[in-house]
Amino acid sequence: LAATVEEGKAIVALAEKLGWCVYADITSGLRLGHLGTNVIRHFDQELLPEKFNDRARVDFVLHLGGRTTSKRIGLFFDANTPGDYIVIKGDPTRYDPIHAVTEHVQGDIVSFCESMIDKIAGKEQSELARFYDEKAKSAQAIIEEYVADTPELTEPFVARQLSSMIPDATGLFLSNSMAIRDMDLYSRNVQGEITVAANRGISGIDGVIATAAGFACGTGRASTLVIGDVAFIHDMNSLSILTRCQKPVIAIVINNDGGGIFDFLGISKTTDVFEEYFVGPHGFSFGGVCKTFKLDHYIAKDRSGFVSSYEKAVAAGKSAVIEVITDRSVNLKLRKKIKNAIIEMLES
Repeated sequence: LAATVEEGKAIVALAEKLGWCVYADITSGLRLGHLGTNVIRHFDQELLPEKFNDRARVDFVLHLGGRTTSKRIGLFFDANTPGDYIVIKGDPTRYDPIHAVTEHVQGDIVSFCESMIDKIAGKEQSELARFYDEKAKSAQAIIEEYVADTPELTEPFVARQLSSMIPDATGLFLSNSMAIRDMDLYSRNVQGEITVAANRGISGIDGVIATAAGFACGTGRASTLVIGDVAFIHDMNSLSILTRCQKPVIAIVINNDGGGIFDFLGISKTTDVFEEYFVGPHGFSFGGVCKTFKLDHYIAKDRSGFVSSYEKAVAAGKSAVIEVITDRSVNLKLRKKIKNAIIEMLES
């Protein structure tokens, strides 16, 4: 997980010389800009085929940076504990929920990578890396096919399309809930230098717009924020900051009228309380509040509308809100189809 552009370049150089398989977390910035080879990231550990599980296990893990977004990779290592798990990071914080770490080194990541590069001989891509690369490409092909074949404007489409459209040398800030998960699962591997950040912590949804504004100002980069409607509602006053931000922030608001992440929980089957008390439909649209704060407002109801809205907002060069209208049931159906197809591929 690279915290800076310099760290990212050093990590890429080390990975290329080692020839190992790589898992690039979505918040590292490497997923969107540098590395095409990484661990299959769209699977549920409970359903991971035994054949794939046995083939994919590793003996040695070199973990650079902080915690990962997906808990699945942690569960994979919990089920397939490597002999050595070494963490290199710049702060003393210990985060090891599966008790797999065998050594923790606090130090500068760039210096570590450069030192290692000088000491090791270059290697060709390992057999395991080729295996992961093959499965990653197959998974990407499945995602591409199913997203393309779904005519409606969906959240996986937004994540996948945005990863290809976001301008080079800009920032991407991901809200919690489905925003960061969708970008982690469905983004394309593209070339470019995108700085990525997110609020993880206890996965709260307060203050996301304000943090995205601070991220844009702190990095000095025009940025794109992807945020759900519930998180947007919780921080609407911070829209006032976007009008004063030195760098423009384009906020893509996924409006599916409530909390879409709850569709994946067991409570979704309890129909008498699920919609009202968990999903929490609000019935709001956000054009009025954008007008109040003097922000450009775009509304996208189909795929071409999203593409054109984002292109116009980028060209305008100022902060704006793109409200993306999606259907929770269509999103859920598409996600399940993709997951089942990838599981079938992994079993083959």
